[in-house]
Amino acid sequence: MAREPGTTQGGAVRWSVASFLLALIASLALLLAPLGNEVESTADAPAASGQAASPTAAETRVTHPSLLEIEGWSVAVPLFVPVVLSGFGVVAARRGWRPALIVVAALLGAGIVLGALSIGFYYLPAEAAMIVATVKGRRT
Repeated sequence: MAREPGTTQGGAVRWSVASFLLALIASLALLLAPLGNEVESTADAPAASGQAASPTAAETRVTHPSLLEIEGWSVAVPLFVPVVLSGFGVVAARRGWRPALIVVAALLGAGIVLGALSIGFYYLPAEAAMIVATVKGRRT
C-alpha cells in the first residue's frame, strides 16, 4: 500500500506545532505569572529622647511580582530558547528533516535536565510532543 507524499509527515507537523505552542505557553506563564513573593514591613521609628512614640502601627505588605518584574527583560532570553528550538522543530517537520527533529528533541531534553531545579519541568509537555513528532516524522 503506497502512501501519498506528505501524509507521512502530517502527524509530525501537528505534534511539532503542539510542542511549539506548549513551549510558548510555558515561557509566557513563567515570564508573566506572579511566581515571586516580596514582603515589606514598616516598623515604628524609635522615639527620640523626650518625644512621644508615633501613633502609627507597623504594617506588613506582601506582593507577588512576576519573574519579569523581579529580573527584568534579561530573563526572557533563556525562557524563549525552548520556544525557538521547538519553532525550528516545526520547520524541520514541514520539510521532513527527521535528523533535525532528533537534534531538537535532544536539545530540549538537555535543557530540561539542566534546568530541572528551576524551570526545566515546565517544558516537559513540549518535550513529549517533540518526541512524538520525531517518532511520527518521515524516515529519510
